[in-house]
Amino acid sequence: AKFFQALNEIIPTVPHLLLGRWGVNLFQETDYVEALGDIEKPPSRIVFLVLIPRDNMPPPVQARLAEFFKAARNSLPNTEFYLGCMRPAGTYRERLDRMCIDMGFSRIVNPARIIKEEYIRRGIPFRETWECCVL
Repeated sequence: AKFFQALNEIIPTVPHLLLGRWGVNLFQETDYVEALGDIEKPPSRIVFLVLIPRDNMPPPVQARLAEFFKAARNSLPNTEFYLGCMRPAGTYRERLDRMCIDMGFSRIVNPARIIKEEYIRRGIPFRETWECCVL
């Protein structure tokens, strides 16, 4: 967090946090977000990435991700949340994208195909862009 603060004073910086790297409990990730919330100028935006499993390793349990995002929101109440491009595909991605819509994420990068339809069905305004998620 101190490194982020020092870097952010020189150049605007958007942290990217990979969820699931240290296992399914998200303890390290929670500590990191809490530390970001404790600095003088927390980030205005943060990008969450979800580990794409390999070698029979399971992806993070989505119920734990939901708990993590709620805790992150408490630590970073004024920070925009983005769901980045790295996350598992298929039905996992669809469920995760829907969960992030429900939790008020500002951006979902490369959403599952049905997510655009979900925004339309719910009457949620959205904008499609073709650029890096932090621009």
